[in-house]
Amino acid sequence: RSARAHGVWICGAALGSEGYVKAKLNEAQIRLCGQGDSDGALLTTLKELSDADPHAAHSAIHYSLQSRVDYLLETHLPDQTRDLAEAVDAVLRKCYLVCFGTDLLESE
Repeated sequence: RSARAHGVWICGAALGSEGYVKAKLNEAQIRLCGQGDSDGALLTTLKELSDADPHAAHSAIHYSLQSRVDYLLETHLPDQTRDLAEAVDAVLRKCYLVCFGTDLLESE
């Protein structure tokens, strides 16, 4: 007998059982942040822009890439999105490193 998770993806938010919500948010995390050696949409987009125009890449980080996950974070409970938020933060740090050659969020 297989385990099932019931729910619906509506207006960009997962509604349903805890398993369903977790699975859908994990799919979004993999799509945006990648998994293993593969880059997700955020870093792939930034690398393409950075090669063409570093200023455009910086603008993309500020106005687009860091806000792509905001709606998911706003429409789900914090304990459901903690892993997603940490993954996006880690990828954004990589984006800063690619764009500027240094991690601007590093405190040292």
